[in-house]
Amino acid sequence: MKIKSNKFIYLYLIIWFLTNTLFLTNYPFVHSDEPWLSGLSRSMIFNESLQSTEDFFDLYERHPHAIKIIFHIIQIIFIKIFGYSIFTVRLISLIAGVLSLFLLYNLIIKIFDKDNSHIIALLTVIWLSFDVLFLYISHFARQEVLLILSTLFMLNVVVDKNLKPIHRGVLAGLILGLSVGIHPNSFIIAWPVGLYLLFKILKGDRNIYEGIWFLVTAGLITGIFIILSFHFNPNFINDYSAYGEPLGVLDSTDIKLLKLPNFYFKLFNSVSGTYHNPNIKMQMILFPIFLSIGIIKKRFKPVFISIIGFIGFNIGLFIIGKYSQPSISLLLPYYYLLAAVVIEVLLNIKNRKIGGVVISILLSFSLYLSINDIIKEKESFSDYTSNISSYIPSDSRVLSNINHDYILFNGQNYSWRNLHYLKREEYSFENYIRERNIEYIIVPNELAYIYTNRPYWNVIYGNLSYWYPQLLNFTEESCELVAEFDSPGYGMRIVALRYSKPWSVKIFKVGHIESINE
Repeated sequence: MKIKSNKFIYLYLIIWFLTNTLFLTNYPFVHSDEPWLSGLSRSMIFNESLQSTEDFFDLYERHPHAIKIIFHIIQIIFIKIFGYSIFTVRLISLIAGVLSLFLLYNLIIKIFDKDNSHIIALLTVIWLSFDVLFLYISHFARQEVLLILSTLFMLNVVVDKNLKPIHRGVLAGLILGLSVGIHPNSFIIAWPVGLYLLFKILKGDRNIYEGIWFLVTAGLITGIFIILSFHFNPNFINDYSAYGEPLGVLDSTDIKLLKLPNFYFKLFNSVSGTYHNPNIKMQMILFPIFLSIGIIKKRFKPVFISIIGFIGFNIGLFIIGKYSQPSISLLLPYYYLLAAVVIEVLLNIKNRKIGGVVISILLSFSLYLSINDIIKEKESFSDYTSNISSYIPSDSRVLSNINHDYILFNGQNYSWRNLHYLKREEYSFENYIRERNIEYIIVPNELAYIYTNRPYWNVIYGNLSYWYPQLLNFTEESCELVAEFDSPGYGMRIVALRYSKPWSVKIFKVGHIESINE
């Protein structure tokens, strides 16, 4: 696979990477998914087993599986080299982001194959690198940007005329199969590439064996992850299905269909629960406009890939039924193929100055939206955790949000999410604290808000009605308030309410730590 490039792309990507490391820790705000994933990776390190489950969940039942195991292995390598921190695990996403930019550059050169394809590719990469959604996922310690990397790698393979058909099928299938070890949403990124090959085969442009080898290779590798999951847990299918049920995976077809328009409505209006909600109105408005320009200008190859990408994405998303906000980022490669068409058109108009001005406006507006998104984050995670650390030693046992896992030793943090299962276990909040010798309780304002507005926000920590009153009583009678400080960004995790007022965090030291069994 011959890769064309020039010195400007390398220089730009180095500058982009180094610049973005400066705000990697504090943008976006740290979501609980990040310590959840990295906490599991750290548990695997300390327990010396890939079958380990999260140490901060002891009542919230967890079951080991091999789906995402490659992602955790990558995190384990980085944690062992750079230490356990939000910077370390976000660095993986930033590296995947810079590699994705390069693969997009290479893809555009292959698809356009013109004398000015390098400048088209470079300007498109710069545009994507400014994109608020791309910056978000490149600074977010989840798997979306790795799946974008896989998508762009597969697209580079399937459009490469220098590869033999069977080699294209095997290599694309290998990438897809390995992506199963990154995230189950690899099912979503499979559809665009699979549909592309199917249409090409039906049209007679591709050998049917390319498609067969794509499916066989991806299927075999996926089978390895499934077999390994059964090795980890003989009841894998039932347990994994039970986990997906509350997320909508097992909803009926009509319910999934009804949820799809609402998914896009929420994205357009930046409606979110606890996920960061970057403003992507511009992308959603420009997508059909760019598509129309591509059709009018008869740029059928990138238009075809983009249409197939959009259709395939929605088919995969619909079948899974889990309408997670960050998953919309998986459309970015297809959106920016159309953006490349627009750049090509603007570069080729008679009055090139006007074309240059329009391109500059588009790039500048994207950069403005991203900078505006970054500066909205007024409370840094570094300052917040430093504040917590000044009152709580890192070897203390703590009940809190799992975000604090980054400042505590492994196994010392217990998540609020456990407490939903207290009633099921038929013992009290105090018993839970005493049995685990928990020394500190970190209580954010959000708990009071969630309790007052139940059951609407029960999705965050489960039902608080049983244990929250006990928490208030316990902290009043058996704890000492050692600190209370304003935390408008981390004292409230509900996105619409963050920074709406000076939310606060209280730190209580538990008295009388003797075990109840003594």
